[in-house]
Amino acid sequence: MAEGKNKIIFYRDWVDQFRDLTDDEAGRLIKHIMLYVNDENPTPPDRLTELLFKPFKAQLKRDLDKWEAKSQQASDAAKKRWDSESMRTHADASKTMRKNADKDKVIIDKVIIDKYIPTREEFVEYCLSKKQDVDPVHAGLKYDAWVENGWKDGNGKPVKNWKSKLINTIPHLNTTKARRENPRAELMK
Repeated sequence: MAEGKNKIIFYRDWVDQFRDLTDDEAGRLIKHIMLYVNDENPTPPDRLTELLFKPFKAQLKRDLDKWEAKSQQASDAAKKRWDSESMRTHADASKTMRKNADKDKVIIDKVIIDKYIPTREEFVEYCLSKKQDVDPVHAGLKYDAWVENGWKDGNGKPVKNWKSKLINTIPHLNTTKARRENPRAELMK
């Protein structure tokens, strides 16, 4: 019927048409329907199958048209999102953030291109907005580590939602109190 479509809707009210058929006639009709939806262009084995198949064929065509319209709508929406200015801006920002110092080339990593990477300041500000006593130096170091690692966490997993990942990381960051108690901790990092 269509490339990528692997389901059909079999309506409950079709039972009335099958109820009055013999098992042999019903079997031929079902077989014909299955061959049709699998694009085998079947020839009806007899006149009864041909006549009974017409309303099924019409409904299957309507369902296919509806499916194709939904698929096209989803495709158009995805294309519109990808072509939007904000996606291009985020992709460009990601490319410029990942410069290779040795070769002065932009490293294009799919994970980075597809995801928004905040600025260091935005990252630290968000961290402080969630927990005020977090050491901003330590938060900045966490940001640097993710950027240096290709916008991946310490386990090598891509950072898909940085705000969510940061909220889960905040309890493990040093606080300003810990920094006051051990001022050499900043120098040791």
